[in-house]
Amino acid sequence: MSPPTAPSRTLVPDDLFTEFLSLLPVKSVLRFKC
Repeated sequence: MSPPTAPSRTLVPDDLFTEFLSLLPVKSVLRFKC
């Protein structure tokens, strides 16, 4: 019996966190290449 805003709010930060983690390795690779 949870509102639709609860899961939506939880998905937003999860996506941002995943994107941030995905960007971290990319930056490391770019730095290593340079």
